[in-house]
Amino acid sequence: MEPLGRLSEAQLSLPSHIVKKTKERFRFVSDGIKKVEEASQLPYPQFYVEPVLAVSSTSLELGKLGIMYARTIPLEHQGKVEIIIQLSIPLIVFGVKTTIQAVIAHEFMHYVEFVRKFSRLDVLSEESSSTIFEAPLVDMGRLFSAKDLFKDKKLVEYVDTKFRNGLQDSSLNDRTLKKWIDKGLPSKRVGIDANRVKIPIQAIMNTTFPSKIIEKIRETENGSNK
Repeated sequence: MEPLGRLSEAQLSLPSHIVKKTKERFRFVSDGIKKVEEASQLPYPQFYVEPVLAVSSTSLELGKLGIMYARTIPLEHQGKVEIIIQLSIPLIVFGVKTTIQAVIAHEFMHYVEFVRKFSRLDVLSEESSSTIFEAPLVDMGRLFSAKDLFKDKKLVEYVDTKFRNGLQDSSLNDRTLKKWIDKGLPSKRVGIDANRVKIPIQAIMNTTFPSKIIEKIRETENGSNK
């Protein structure tokens, strides 16, 4: 998967300075992924830069928007499960380096949790025995802590500081609202209730997840039970 492939496809719908800035600052993404891989000793999953910003809202919170700067999305592809990380352009263009690294690490934590759930079939809907897994694409309650996955103390600090209760970065939010949403740049509303992915059980059964990830999950769980 070409990380900037979607950006190339969307160039005509984006201001030239946004495209240029995304390409210039993509090095922060590359550095962040390298940092996560070194700190975890695990491979980072496939990822790409998404030019359409996902914004969530609910009928209970009229006027309030939840900006989704990144998402970890499980998909069915050729009869198997793929878990892909989606990074938004506003995160890359408007975010400071520490926020970008924290988000990249946090999405990796979601990736590991998805692997844990899928590998143990701990994700099945109780609707019927042959049906589908419905995965909410929002912060899940159970994630391994950053210190369990990463040996880099600075990276752990970034994650713990930025994600005390969701992503905390008022500067990024303000800049995204003023320089992206208010200017009518590509965005889409994603309803929380509809924000689910359906994957056949057979696709889960057909998938072999990276052995290093499985081993790390086992080690971490065994360590926490001591």
